[in-house]
Amino acid sequence: MSEHLDLPLELPHQPVAPMHNKMRSPVQRILLCFIGGTLVWALYFVFVYSLNSLTCVWGWFATSAGGSGMGLKIIQTIATVVATALIAYFAFGAFQLWRGAGTEGESEEAETISARTPMLAFVTLLVNILYILIIVVSLVPIFVLPVCFR
Repeated sequence: MSEHLDLPLELPHQPVAPMHNKMRSPVQRILLCFIGGTLVWALYFVFVYSLNSLTCVWGWFATSAGGSGMGLKIIQTIATVVATALIAYFAFGAFQLWRGAGTEGESEEAETISARTPMLAFVTLLVNILYILIIVVSLVPIFVLPVCFR
């Protein structure tokens, strides 16, 4: 009975503590930033281009042949802002890992892993910045080109 009294008290907001402790590894956080940015980038393009195709085929947002399609352009702009903000969040996480990574270690293996962490974080930061640039550049055809060519 006394061993139950030695357990730490868990509050209702602490069930995520095991997941938080698991994500303390820099390599896992870098992987999360890389996969998160890539997933947002891919989902953004699937959403924007499929929405454009469905608008032309089914006439969503009251677009006509040669119409401006302003409703579609507003939805695509909102999707662009949301995707850019999410990827910027992942890029900032990679930036923090890159700036805060140390290169000291006790063993050769630990030194190799700790020396690899800043490079992985920097590459993840650059990839996320590239995703942001591609998404921002994709605003040009959204605003310049008509919605449907018929």
